[in-house]
Amino acid sequence: MDFIPAAGVVKTAMQFSLAGQEAIWTFHFKRTTPWTQLEREALNDALAGWWTSAMKIYMNANIGLVSITTTNLDTQEAPSSVKIISPAEVGTLSSGAAASNNIAMCATLRTALRGRSYRGRLFLGGFGVAQLQDALTFTSSALAVIGAALASLKAAVEALGAVWVVLSKWHNGSARTTAVATPITAIAIDQYIDSQRRRLGMRGV
Repeated sequence: MDFIPAAGVVKTAMQFSLAGQEAIWTFHFKRTTPWTQLEREALNDALAGWWTSAMKIYMNANIGLVSITTTNLDTQEAPSSVKIISPAEVGTLSSGAAASNNIAMCATLRTALRGRSYRGRLFLGGFGVAQLQDALTFTSSALAVIGAALASLKAAVEALGAVWVVLSKWHNGSARTTAVATPITAIAIDQYIDSQRRRLGMRGV
């Protein structure tokens, strides 16, 4: 697939070790001008701080943040900034046994517009068995704390002068010439357990 530019947008990949497997959470953030190195580094620092202060306390010790990479999407040759987390920042939830690697909580990222081009999804993993209500659903308390944590991430990014966006590279089955970035206005979390099969043992991201 040919590169599709997105003016003023960066792609941020938070890389985790999930019980020995690689797991990546991907985000897109937009400014009115191209991101500088200092701005990318500030964003990486903000996401590392968010994980440490707002997220890892709700995650099992089988998941640990190992790096954050932010890449400008203005051109195919645009620069990146990498933050290495060493040692890994692991989850500190004292909830006992870890849930299976593939178990994921799905957050739907909503914008002010309708249609598939204007909503996104984020599949979070690294939970404990105690956060599962039953074989089908998460506990209401797990949904509440993760929802609040994602809202705090949105606020932290906005404090840097950027916005969290849904990035659309396709429309009606065809690739766009320029990606469309739409600000996220709400985050809804599904109570039902989702599965990311690629996070199963020996499969990868």
